[in-house]
Amino acid sequence: MKKYRIFLCLLIMSILFFGVSAQEVSKDDDRKEFHLFCLASANKFFESGQIKNGFNLIDGLLEKEPNLSGYIQQCVAFIAEQCHQREQSDEALKILDHLLLVYPKCERARFDRASLYCYKGLFEKALEDCNILINDFPAVADMWYLGGAAYYGLSNYEECIKYETESLSIKPNAQAFSVRGNAYLLLGKVELAASDFEHGMKLTFPSKSDYLKLAVSYMLMGNYLGSADIYEKVIQLDDSDIGNYVGRIYSLIKAGMYQQASDESEVVISRFPESSYGYFYKGLSLIMIGKPKSAQEKFSVAIQKDQSSGYYYAWRGLANLAIGKNKSSFNDLKKAVRLDGNSSFAYKSRGLFYMKQEEREKALSDLEKCLSLLPNDDYAKSLKTLAETLQDSELKNIKVLSLLPDDEIGMQVVDSVINQVAEQR
Repeated sequence: MKKYRIFLCLLIMSILFFGVSAQEVSKDDDRKEFHLFCLASANKFFESGQIKNGFNLIDGLLEKEPNLSGYIQQCVAFIAEQCHQREQSDEALKILDHLLLVYPKCERARFDRASLYCYKGLFEKALEDCNILINDFPAVADMWYLGGAAYYGLSNYEECIKYETESLSIKPNAQAFSVRGNAYLLLGKVELAASDFEHGMKLTFPSKSDYLKLAVSYMLMGNYLGSADIYEKVIQLDDSDIGNYVGRIYSLIKAGMYQQASDESEVVISRFPESSYGYFYKGLSLIMIGKPKSAQEKFSVAIQKDQSSGYYYAWRGLANLAIGKNKSSFNDLKKAVRLDGNSSFAYKSRGLFYMKQEEREKALSDLEKCLSLLPNDDYAKSLKTLAETLQDSELKNIKVLSLLPDDEIGMQVVDSVINQVAEQR
């Protein structure tokens, strides 16, 4: 059987390359079947890795049949698509290049080539094809969508939004909402991003990535309850990623739901016993509830599991300060600054410690360092004002537990999702 197939393919190639026309093989009514057989054989060659033989058949058809009908053009474009699906993107591009050289008006081939260019990161070339298509087919949503995707790949988010808006005005589709939402998110327009993600998710079966982008948008909007609800759905899709639990507990703490955050931290401790995160979030929940001694114990376990985190030491230092262990508090806060000299939270926490010890100048020095690292930290500004204006005897009455959670780990989850969005090309 194998020999028979090889014989047929060789026969086809001899017809194409030794000057025998398709009309000599069959009548006009049979030419379609002959062409399709050639194309099917070419696809088989590509599928089996015999790239050169596949190109020979396609080139032969294009050279010997300069007036190929539309369906043959579509078939050649289909072969290119099959090559792409088999990760033969270079071969697919060569097929499409050759087809467009002979038939520059073949929109299927041009659209597929633009898609391939995007896939390979050749976004400027993709835009050239997209703009030709848009000029010829201005009322086709897919042409605008692909152009927007190319602009997104070039990090030109404003133009991306314009193209995707045009696409959506013609026909709403999930992909265009997603790309435009990504662009809005990276431009910091989180309300518009969230709206696009919501609309897109109504038009398709949402993926984990879709939910994560919406959750992060809600976080950045300050809608922490909404973010917590979305993370619950993410966990249902993937309960093996501790980052999903961190995102939910972080959202619950920011929403003021400390007891629920404490309860769910126990789930993380049970599911991921080797991780420090569950113990840290349990401690953070407890200190916000008003149980600094229990919190100090959980922070200590977190530090045993990860002694490199200055953030953990800073929070244990605050817990020790709250229960009157000033020496232990100072040692923890000193280590927090040493481990992470660029942590605004470490300096802010130590500044609070110095205020409680009535050491005004040292407190002001640390708070100024905090604000140099994070100028918009309103809580640090408030502490600095108090350090400047209160009497020495009043400084020690500052409440430790009034310090709002400034969760660097939770923000790492946010940054991780945003970085993934930025890398989607």
